[in-house]
Amino acid sequence: MKCEDVPIKEKLELLCKQTSLCKTTTLKTGYTVMSKEILDKYPELATEGTATIKQRLKIAKPAVVEMALEASLACIKEWGRPVEDIIHIVYVSSSEIRLPGGNL
Repeated sequence: MKCEDVPIKEKLELLCKQTSLCKTTTLKTGYTVMSKEILDKYPELATEGTATIKQRLKIAKPAVVEMALEASLACIKEWGRPVEDIIHIVYVSSSEIRLPGGNL
């Protein structure tokens, strides 16, 4: 790994070690918490082995947009300048698996 910035290099090395640990873990069971309303609407989410990608995307899309809006408004408030002064927006989400990601 070639990196002249020591703090960045250390962070990258730590990330590589963590990624390796994640790939070699013996974790066999994962847990998810969902509201009763979601499980009533999508009962297949409670059935192990059922394909649920479409349902999860239907749930995630509005939630991701709502979180992005709230985060954007909080950032603009903290920034203290008017919205009209914004010239670029960079959007990154690790909460979706759609490609391309959410269009905001």
